[in-house]
Amino acid sequence: MILRRFTSLPLLLDILESSELQFSDPRYWEDKNDSEILKAYKDKKKLKTLFALCFTKDTETIYQWKAFSDNSSGCFIKFDSDNINKKILKNRNIRQNEIKYIKINELKQELKKIEDIPFSKRWPYRNENEYRYIYESKLYKSSYSIPINSSDIISVTFNQKMTDHTFDTIKRILKNKYKMSNIYHSTVYRNETWLNYIRDKMII
Repeated sequence: MILRRFTSLPLLLDILESSELQFSDPRYWEDKNDSEILKAYKDKKKLKTLFALCFTKDTETIYQWKAFSDNSSGCFIKFDSDNINKKILKNRNIRQNEIKYIKINELKQELKKIEDIPFSKRWPYRNENEYRYIYESKLYKSSYSIPINSSDIISVTFNQKMTDHTFDTIKRILKNKYKMSNIYHSTVYRNETWLNYIRDKMII
């Protein structure tokens, strides 16, 4: 399964420099619908530690860019889930699943088990098509990460709001320093193939 993580250039460089993919603390998430139910889950389970690592199973969409990487340093990293799973296979503190999107009037029918809380979100967020890993423990940890390196990354695509000049510079650095080869500039906001076909090749 292909997973995409929408992020930013500084966090991409942090991954490459540290050779780690950090789980995040839900307490600091902007989406309080999500962070507060995870806090409730943590309390109900009497956990000392709860972190999450979130991806989308979807292809590149305007929604993903706008929600998670809507600036000139935005990017998404494409991973193969098999590579990630190999790194966490022996860790019993990690669970993973697709997110289930639930309507308010279906809560009682769709969300009955405490264990399902970390993989449940409100219906308006369904465009995220999220796949999530959670790390949970009754022992306290200040952070959690999995080892990662450039060979685990299938490709990186940068927001089209990044200028061509900056993209070329970043692409050269990533190729030279980190030996990355599949580096792309998104065309989601302006795609010449689409435009040229409509303007020049489509016959009335």
